[in-house]
Amino acid sequence: MWDPIDPILFEQCLSYISKHFFTTSLNEVIENKSVYGTKPMAAITFDDGYRDFIDYSLPVLDKYKFKTSIFLTTGCIDNNLPVWTYVMDYLFFNTHKVELKFFDTSNLPLAFQQTKWKNKIDRIEYGKKLKQHLKYINASLRNEIIEKVNYNFSDVVLPSGLMMSWLDIINIHEYGVQIGSHSATHPTLDTLESDKEITFELKESAGRILKMTGIKAEIFSYPNGSYNKRVMELTQKAGYKYALAVNKKPYHFSREDDFSISRIELYNENWIKTKARIDGSISFTKKMIKLLK
Repeated sequence: MWDPIDPILFEQCLSYISKHFFTTSLNEVIENKSVYGTKPMAAITFDDGYRDFIDYSLPVLDKYKFKTSIFLTTGCIDNNLPVWTYVMDYLFFNTHKVELKFFDTSNLPLAFQQTKWKNKIDRIEYGKKLKQHLKYINASLRNEIIEKVNYNFSDVVLPSGLMMSWLDIINIHEYGVQIGSHSATHPTLDTLESDKEITFELKESAGRILKMTGIKAEIFSYPNGSYNKRVMELTQKAGYKYALAVNKKPYHFSREDDFSISRIELYNENWIKTKARIDGSISFTKKMIKLLK
């Protein structure tokens, strides 16, 4: 199932970052386009709007005096339910069923045709692979498949209370956390068929944040880190100043567009691999391997 970063590892990350980077606000990193002395600048960001940000992350960020930004999936805040990727993991992990019945697989690759499993481990593995596949298919088909999985695994009660409330968001903003947008429903934007659908996700999320908190969201974070030229253009047209990708490499202002700003995503891994992500070693190694092929 989805595995958040362990609080001990999270503090280890912040301790390392505090020694090797000048950590400041996201806007200052984007707009200053410089370094602080001999240290590169860095900003710490979060996506979605889970409540464990308040319970676990904020106290540690405060300990190190770090500024931060969080990008909200507004539909999840409204419904008090996690994003669909979390829901998919949760359903496959917690159901007692070992078969997807009444499930049309004709639009899925051969690897997903077998929908009856020997045990829980096989079911979870199927769910993980299906979730990754769903990120990159047509949005209407993805929604249809998610709905069918929900129907099949009706024995599972979806978790509530995992997301922040609008009052929580007002409070953390007053505390100094920058608020941005992460869409209304967390789709993979470049799979949406029409400009109208993409624009809805961009404007609905910003409008909802403004209505519920009075905060103007000026930065957008692409759900699943996915975008293309059309998405970038529509994001700018929707009124945002900047947009964040993932790209799993350090941000270089001279090489990047303001609407495809790179970030390094961290996972619940061992410290050696996590450290290699933070300092850019993994992205550099992958780049060299690609060049040598």
